[in-house]
Amino acid sequence: MKKNRGMTLLEIIIVLAVLSVAIPAVLAAFARIVATGADASSVTVAANLSEFKMEEMIRGKRFADIVSVTETGFSGQFSSYNYEIDVDYVNPSDLDTPVTGPTDFKRVRTVVTRDGMSGFNVALSTVITNLGY
Repeated sequence: MKKNRGMTLLEIIIVLAVLSVAIPAVLAAFARIVATGADASSVTVAANLSEFKMEEMIRGKRFADIVSVTETGFSGQFSSYNYEIDVDYVNPSDLDTPVTGPTDFKRVRTVVTRDGMSGFNVALSTVITNLGY
């Protein structure tokens, strides 16, 4: 009886063909997973920065002192992120639509963007009221 000590040329060609199809597919899936993880991290950081700026904007300030802020960059390790704060008067019956005249309600909306990521933004909004101080 003859011992089979190796693979035939046909078996090697089949293995190479299967690997040439499988490896690019696995690498593409891995690249998508890595990119999604990076995006999730950016969204988490942007949401935390947005919440921080909103709290900083409204905490301890008089109603009249809460005003819009044009696009500004963060510093330090978050220097690739930017924020903008939009403050609009709104009516209590429709808190989403800005009005032209002063009311006792303001909608504060913070938007955080990231350099080099077009279309990326995280926005948070809240409504505050004039409590007379």
